[in-house]
Amino acid sequence: MGKVYIYADTNSILESFEGIVVAKPKDYVDAYKAIQQAIYADQEIKVLVKNRYCLECFSKMQKNYGQERIELSVYSPRNEFVKSYGINVPEYISDIDIVASGILKQRESSHLYAGMDFESFIMANYVGDDLAFEKFPWRKLLTILDNLDYGLLEQNRKIGLVNKVFMRRVECWKKNASEHWIDHIIDAFAANPHKLYEALSQYIPVAKYPIAISKAVLGDIALDFERAGFKDVEFYNENVDYSRIRKEIQIFLHSLPDKDLEYDNIASLVNTVSGYFLEEFEYILKIFKSNVTIINRELLKKALHKFRYIEYVVPDYDEKLNDIIPPPKPVPPDTTFGIEEWLTWSKQQYLSYRFWMEDNNNMDEVIDSYSAAYGDWIYQNYSLLLSSGKNMLFNTVSILNKELANNELSLIVVIDNFNYKYVELLKEYFLTRGYQTVDETPLLAMLPTVTEVSKQSIFTGEPYNSKKGINYEYEAKKWERMLGKSVQYLKNIGELTEINTKQADIIFLNYLKIDTILHEKQQDSALSTRTKVKNELAALCQQIAAFAKRIGYENKLKVYVVSDHGSTKILTAQENMIEPTYYKGKSDKADHRYVVIADNNMENLHSGIEQYCYVLDKNRFGTKENYLVARRYYRFKDTDDHYVHGGITPEEQIVPLLKFERIEVKAEDIILTLLSNEFRLSAKSKIQFSVKNPNDYAITDLTIRIMNMDIRAASKLIEVSRLDKLSVVEVSLDDVKFTKGGSDNALLIVNVAYKFLGKEYEQEINLPIIIRSIQQNTMNFEDMF
Repeated sequence: MGKVYIYADTNSILESFEGIVVAKPKDYVDAYKAIQQAIYADQEIKVLVKNRYCLECFSKMQKNYGQERIELSVYSPRNEFVKSYGINVPEYISDIDIVASGILKQRESSHLYAGMDFESFIMANYVGDDLAFEKFPWRKLLTILDNLDYGLLEQNRKIGLVNKVFMRRVECWKKNASEHWIDHIIDAFAANPHKLYEALSQYIPVAKYPIAISKAVLGDIALDFERAGFKDVEFYNENVDYSRIRKEIQIFLHSLPDKDLEYDNIASLVNTVSGYFLEEFEYILKIFKSNVTIINRELLKKALHKFRYIEYVVPDYDEKLNDIIPPPKPVPPDTTFGIEEWLTWSKQQYLSYRFWMEDNNNMDEVIDSYSAAYGDWIYQNYSLLLSSGKNMLFNTVSILNKELANNELSLIVVIDNFNYKYVELLKEYFLTRGYQTVDETPLLAMLPTVTEVSKQSIFTGEPYNSKKGINYEYEAKKWERMLGKSVQYLKNIGELTEINTKQADIIFLNYLKIDTILHEKQQDSALSTRTKVKNELAALCQQIAAFAKRIGYENKLKVYVVSDHGSTKILTAQENMIEPTYYKGKSDKADHRYVVIADNNMENLHSGIEQYCYVLDKNRFGTKENYLVARRYYRFKDTDDHYVHGGITPEEQIVPLLKFERIEVKAEDIILTLLSNEFRLSAKSKIQFSVKNPNDYAITDLTIRIMNMDIRAASKLIEVSRLDKLSVVEVSLDDVKFTKGGSDNALLIVNVAYKFLGKEYEQEINLPIIIRSIQQNTMNFEDMF
């Protein structure tokens, strides 16, 4: 049954009302008629009466129709609030406060939780859910400050009701604060929460530095932050001015010695720096170089992990760090090596060291001699390699034959000039897009190792072809008959970005940008070669992933990556025994590492030419032309600081054949156990963990963080850069103290975070522990201090 609600507001508390307002006698008649119509139509209607005379008239009307039809009451915002929310309003809040706040109009948009009192309700809706409690949540201070809408908070605090509640809640927080430093933080929050946020943002990056640094910039609030414990928090606020903090860091680091340091000193410094500032990176780089004999790979990995956020400032930060420590020198190759042994030796020992030499412009005649031995063996056995076809680049499509015939969609990316130097980067970038490396095979490029020879062999499937002007698109299409699949050739990445539907079963993509980068002189670019290659490979993987998603084949696409040849970097100072007189006037074409010799000049070559060059006679090897290929690192033209190719070194000839596909793998939780779960109260202890990765793929960027507030330690964070598949590692935290208080002392609360197949995961693990009092153990009193 509809009902008429008449509210008396003769004191004009309400400025607006959702219903009929009777402010003057002339409004009475219309209101009377509306009430009658509502009663007859059995509808609900609300009337607000501000005029005393009209109120008396409506009172008589109520007596005529009865209480069950017309309810008349004095309007009370307090009662309306209770009726709407079921929460009692404290006495210090007036009716005017309630009306002015507009809270009565926000019932549908307000958050109301069971058991909430009035102050908690207002704090949750006008300040923040995390601030609705009677104890100040200082443990969540950073999260709260980072999520606050400061403009909205300032606007809300101008509302009288909200500000009254806010100040009352501040008093409550202060009363319940268990430590004086919590009291200080509450005062700072009440005075200016955004200023507190900026101060905390500046403190966190220097939390592990001597307290004098943050205190010099922030004052005594730094001492309160120190007690709150932010040493293991990673946080950087791009909107905060860190200039003063950075200057203090610079002065402090400049005061430290950088030579003749002990390993523990350097490890401590790596742990201390935030990893966000250029001054820190330059100092760590400096002490690493000055103390290179005691730096190991483990410490280098920690530095790489620490400075991962600085990539936007120093794009090649990883290259600069990695180049400090050379990989192990390769052992001499054995004279009995066959092709499999040469490939294994090159991949596992030689190439990483050669690439390090290239990046650091180093020369080593012994390493060069290993490369020369490889070149000699390849040349002597080249005819056999061609006839067997095993591991040869021209057999690429034949090697993939069965897979290509069965795949729904295959993309073969031919990256010009791509050896093993950047393979791990490519794998990483594909992984971030959800594509896992499922197969890898080293192949031998054709001789000489140049595009016009090697690349055409990929498309033709033949070692050499005598045709002039090979058309890649035409040759790619010829595979349709053999594979029983439609084939499409794309001459550049731009054509891939324009495809919105599947147009063929197999796509060949010719990708030239890496070759362009490697042939550029470093001095002509503001970016390092590695940085440019990184950027390009990341973009390539992004475009391939976008293509697959765009056409709806994200989980069906198989990606194959292969290259026509690699390249090498030859320094000007490296020995060169080739004299122009050996080939001048006899060559139709000359490049850095090879020249083309006309048929009629083959017999006129210098008698000692084979000491310095490999002679590729087309009558012997079936090549299209006759070639002289420079031995060792000799060359026919001067080299500068760019990469060249055409020769027979592992880095010029050995190229990867990689397969990527999208694999949806559900990550199994990391298994974390304590090696011992008994600890002594207030004594120095060591927490030792066993960490197991039960997954079939590696996890990276693993962090183990102790969350208990009643545990004290210089650091509560353990970092592990990589944990291989189905593997286990033992890690520990030293000098840890378990203190009294709290209900968590029966559980060790641990947060575990890591990356798995390009995705981030997080676990919270509760481990039962036993904390024995001092009286229960004999102990060393030195542990107490």
